[in-house]
Amino acid sequence: MAIKHERGFLGPHSPILKVGDVQTMCFKEGDVGPFWMSEAEREEKRFDKTVDGQTKTRQFTKDELVKQLKEKGITAKGKKEAIQRMAQEQGLPIEETKAKIIEGWEGKPKGLLQVLWERGLIDPNNIGNYTVEGRQDAFGVVQKAFSLKHLMANCQDFEEEETLLQSMGREMGVLVDRSPKCHCELAGEGIEYTWGCMKNTYRRVALKRKRGKENFYKVVDECLSRENVLTIERIRTFARRARA
Repeated sequence: MAIKHERGFLGPHSPILKVGDVQTMCFKEGDVGPFWMSEAEREEKRFDKTVDGQTKTRQFTKDELVKQLKEKGITAKGKKEAIQRMAQEQGLPIEETKAKIIEGWEGKPKGLLQVLWERGLIDPNNIGNYTVEGRQDAFGVVQKAFSLKHLMANCQDFEEEETLLQSMGREMGVLVDRSPKCHCELAGEGIEYTWGCMKNTYRRVALKRKRGKENFYKVVDECLSRENVLTIERIRTFARRARA
């Protein structure tokens, strides 16, 4: 059995989290802060700040309104506009107004750029050349030396990091082998056969049975059934085919 790595690569200021070690990828109290800021700018932008006299208004999402109505014992379905009218009839707010806040960096995710800089893998003199995937030269060749994704993938702790599925398997006393991280094209065929079997079963279900959120979830559960679809005999067949 093989798995795909759960963690994707995000932008240079987006979170990059390690399984079971989230805090190491966030700015903590006492940290110097983002390296690209001046010392004065770091101190000025360390904490969240409320902007006096400025507010921000947003409408509640459909799910939030449905939840509020459910708490009053009312089941709501339909389009958002209809649910908004229903909420107003029940005296519930459909929007909220909060003070505008400028977020600081302390307590926030570091992002790829900061993490790699702390490891000495970023050249501050060429910071503008770094991108997630890496810039292309005049011949269209990706310059991997400036790819944040490539640099992080070559860090030893990243390569050897235990995935969430492996961690859960270890706790259950199961050994989970996996293909190289971040290479979905090398995912084990055993999983792909199972996924394909479930999708083929779903396609054969009549469209009228899939209409509506609750019906959709019900059909998906049926397609994942271990009694009728993904039986142990079928899974073992997939495993033999993958090994072959």
